[in-house]
Order: sequence, then structure tokens, then C-alpha cells
Amino acid sequence: RSGRLKASLAPGACDELPVAPRQPPLAPSASGTPAGSRRRVEVYVDLKSPYAFLAIEPTYALQEDFDIELVWRPYVLDIAGFLGSAEVGAQDNKVRQGTNERSPGQWRAVKYAYANVRRYAAERQPPLTVYGTRKIWDTSLAGIAMLFAERRGRLRAFQQRLWPSFWRRDLDAEDLGTLAAVLRATGVDTAGFEEFVAGEGKRELMKIQEEATRRGIFGVPSYVLDGEMLFGREHLALLRQRLFEAGCATRADPTILAAPYLSARNELFAGF
Repeated sequence: RSGRLKASLAPGACDELPVAPRQPPLAPSASGTPAGSRRRVEVYVDLKSPYAFLAIEPTYALQEDFDIELVWRPYVLDIAGFLGSAEVGAQDNKVRQGTNERSPGQWRAVKYAYANVRRYAAERQPPLTVYGTRKIWDTSLAGIAMLFAERRGRLRAFQQRLWPSFWRRDLDAEDLGTLAAVLRATGVDTAGFEEFVAGEGKRELMKIQEEATRRGIFGVPSYVLDGEMLFGREHLALLRQRLFEAGCATRADPTILAAPYLSARNELFAGF
């Protein structure tokens, strides 16, 4: 991730009474959950965060075990603002002259973060490939493409192709044509995509950014349930517990409390 570093067992009986808050609630989303609907879990992600990459599959797995509405919100991190920036060569991986704007301490933090991510990526079967990014990418276009795919009901399939390619250094996240090609490979008709990027999609992404700031979001992946914000995929176990206690389980089986974020499962990205 990146950042400014006993329950009801009735299957599907998602109790509408809110879980007692463990922290002051965040400001409600502008598109708040209507009364009587399924519980909403919002997740903020940014393509350039390797920790968010690790969180994608176990986050989708929540829908297998709980009757919830999972809402993905693209978020654009300001990594350079707290970890500095640098650009490395695509082949030699050496820092390009004149681009190093990181202190020794920032380099140590960045190198540790990637080493840590690779430890967990190697546990997946098949393992996830995570190469360090060549630079601090502007992932605004990728975020808008996520919004476009979501509107056409193809967000999961789009993310399935987007994330592995980016972390193998096979995808230019700042190129409109590249993202359009990924959308088409997902089965999305890209007619109107360019206009969406320049207009409605750009405005929606800015709205999400502004709303996230008001809600106190500062890194990814971040989850919001009943006004409670949980930062980091390590909280997936606690998130499952909250949903279980709320009666949102799809089956009367306490084993669903086991969060799969440390497991070897890699079904979503296998083959992509």
C-alpha cells in the first residue's frame, strides 16, 4: 500500500442496524447507501500501489462470503509528496541522471516496500509478478478507465487485465490508446471513451478525490464500512469480522472469518 506512511449466523440476513463504531465515523459518501439495501463496502485503490495490487483478489472474495455491495473508488496517490520521485531505465533499471529526488531514507522505505510486497506476491499460486515502477505514474487515466468499465458492467474483467500488465511493466498507464485497448480486450465498447476521459469521467474522478480528502482517506487500499475507515489489506480479517457480526454472511459457517489475503490463492489474475 502507499500512504502518508456473537453474531447472527442466518445466511444472507444482513442486519440493517449499524455496527457500533470503533472510531468517529467518516463523512458519508455523496452516493450514500439507501435504507433497506445491502451493506456497502467501499474500497479505494490506485494502480500504482503494489499493496493495492495484492488486495484486489481478496477484496473481490468478500462478495463470495457476504451479501454486500462492493464499490470500487479509484484514488490517485501523491507518492512524490512523501516518498520523493525518481525515474529508472526500462532495461538497466538504473536511476536516470537528473531524476533522483529522493533522500537516502526515502530510498530505504521504497526498497523495503517492494521487498515486502514481493514476499507476499511469491506466496500466490501462480506467483504475482511485481516489478518496481519506472517512475511515479499519473494514474488518473487508469482511474477514469475503471469508472468507464464499471458503467458498462465490466470492471472486474477490466481490473483482471489491467493490474498484472502494469506490474510487469507491460502497460503505459498514461496512454489513452493503451487503456482503450485493455477495455476492448475486456469486451467493452470504447465508443465515447475519449469524450468520457475529457469530460464526465474527469469530473467524477475529481469528485472522488475531493470526497476522499473530506473523509480522511490518505492511502490505499482503504476500506469504508458503516463510516469506519480501515487502511491496508491487513484489515481484511477485521472487515470480515464486522460483516459477520452484522449478519451479512451468505452461509452459517464461521470459517468465512478467515481472510484469504495471506493465502496462496491467485485465481483472478492467473493467465493474465
